[in-house]
Amino acid sequence: MDCDGEIYKSLLWDITRQCNLNCIHCYNSGNVADIESLDVKANHIKILDTVIGLKVNHIHLLGGEPLLADGLYDLIEYANLKKYIFL
Repeated sequence: MDCDGEIYKSLLWDITRQCNLNCIHCYNSGNVADIESLDVKANHIKILDTVIGLKVNHIHLLGGEPLLADGLYDLIEYANLKKYIFL
């Protein structure tokens, strides 16, 4: 919370379960990559508009390996158009 009483909201988003590693300590190990995931590529505009509408101040992209997420670049491109910043 800042001095004006505004509450800052963060979204911790496991954008993909895909990973090119198999670390024993990772919560995404154990074949969870086979579980159905949100289709970011087809829904990136709706997803980001919803997040912005919820007044989320920033998003932390987690995974798996976020760079392997299908649609990641579409999401980032749309975020740039909306002047939204990822951390």
